[in-house]
Amino acid sequence: MYSTRLTGNAKKAILTVLVVSVAPLVLTGCGGNSNIARAEQCREQITLSLSPGVFRTDRVEDKLQDDADVNLSFLRSTSPTLFVYELSARGKDPGCRSALTRLRQDSRVRFAEPDRRRTVHGLE
Repeated sequence: MYSTRLTGNAKKAILTVLVVSVAPLVLTGCGGNSNIARAEQCREQITLSLSPGVFRTDRVEDKLQDDADVNLSFLRSTSPTLFVYELSARGKDPGCRSALTRLRQDSRVRFAEPDRRRTVHGLE
């Protein structure tokens, strides 16, 4: 029979392939923010009204998102001055309390509240 011996370079190559192929699985298991329980994540439908003289434009939305460190996805207008957005933010923030507080502190925001109109009454 033939004797097969691996050289030092071959062993390093095999080890490198194993590490590279297993690393994504290990990192996915660690997860960082992906392990945050769904109930602790910030994802909320909100109503938002801008201050008088401030108009809803892409530039205004981008600045609001950057300054408050949130993500806003426009859903619809309910009136010329009242808008519905989906609000989300990174990290733990049940009910988006911190994210809403940051939005409310912006001088361009007249008010920002959870959209209670879509909540089914009696089930909370």
